[in-house]
Formats: sequence, structure tokens, C-alpha cells
Amino acid sequence: TVSDGDTLRIGERRIELDGIMTPQRSVRCGDVNAYRASADSLREITRSEIVTCRISDLPGANGRDVAQCT
Repeated sequence: TVSDGDTLRIGERRIELDGIMTPQRSVRCGDVNAYRASADSLREITRSEIVTCRISDLPGANGRDVAQCT
């Protein structure tokens, strides 16, 4: 599942997408909540698709794994 614009969740495992940085919750661009829009966009491009991730050896922030996903 999509947690936010740069994080996927598989069970209890949180996977941070390598090289992707999304806005914080409070960021707006005009009337658009940029944080929510980034999560919605990731949901849309991963919906009904198989996502494969290669976990990096480098640790991510906040206990997340870092991965390159396709």
C-alpha cells in the first residue's frame, strides 16, 4: 500500500523510494495539498500493477528501508 508520496508499506515494512522526496504534510501549492497530491499520484501509478523493489544496503530515515522500485 502507499503510505505517502515516497513510501510504500508491505505488511509492517516501510519502504522509502530511493531518490524521491515529497512535500511535508503542511505544504500547499495554491489550493492543492501537495503532500496529499503526491500520495494520490503514487497510488494512481501503482494501482493494479506489480511493484518490485530492490532494497539498498543503506539505512533510510525513520527506520525505513530504502529501495529502487519498478
